[in-house]
Amino acid sequence: MTAEGTPKSPVTFGPPVALPWIRVAAATSGTALAVALVWIFVAPLWGWAGWPIAVRALIAVVPIGLLGWLLSFPWKPRPIIDWTTAWLVGTVVRLLLTPAAAAAVYFSAPCEATQLVAAVGGCYFASLLAEVGTVASALRDRDAAPA
Repeated sequence: MTAEGTPKSPVTFGPPVALPWIRVAAATSGTALAVALVWIFVAPLWGWAGWPIAVRALIAVVPIGLLGWLLSFPWKPRPIIDWTTAWLVGTVVRLLLTPAAAAAVYFSAPCEATQLVAAVGGCYFASLLAEVGTVASALRDRDAAPA
């Protein structure tokens, strides 16, 4: 019971948490860059274009990925349960805007569409995995720290 006489909620969500937004932004951008660099050297082995497609993929993925991440206001402390919704909003924005950005890149400087879709998909998926891994690592480290 609280001082006001109302029962205390059995559900607690813990203290507000701010995520390491600069580390996540660097990890997602760096991972997309790493995939693009791999593309530059590996794609020509299959007869595909290297650096022109990789640069276009970076232009389509990195700014939109950063925008989606920053729309969740990751520096704002909030309970972990609220982070689910905030992260979902950023992910949906990124999921909807990345194809639009890829189309804009494609129509501004046409190239082989299959190659562009493959490169954008690789960069997008890798940056998403980097985001999830970095956030999970930060939360694990936070929980493992002595109180």
